[in-house]
Amino acid sequence: MPGSILVEAEALVNGDRAKQYGPIREDYSRVAAIFKAITGIPLTTEIAVAFMLAVKLSRLGMTLQGQAKHKRDNLTDLCGYASKLNDLLEGKE
Repeated sequence: MPGSILVEAEALVNGDRAKQYGPIREDYSRVAAIFKAITGIPLTTEIAVAFMLAVKLSRLGMTLQGQAKHKRDNLTDLCGYASKLNDLLEGKE
């Protein structure tokens, strides 16, 4: 049986994902710039990360409504994005 999703999320966002994509502020500043180039709508880095929370909540909603199968990854990612958004808001990133 898998361990805590909180521990798993912490390991991902501060380990593998950080190594692959770099610091969250740099990664999601790129995302915000791409979004603006496509839509003309500016986003802050924090809003770009919050958007990812919305994506994961949408997938969770589908699961809860029986429209999609449960995937642990969605909850793990939700925890990871929440943690990194908190870091951004507290000036830790």
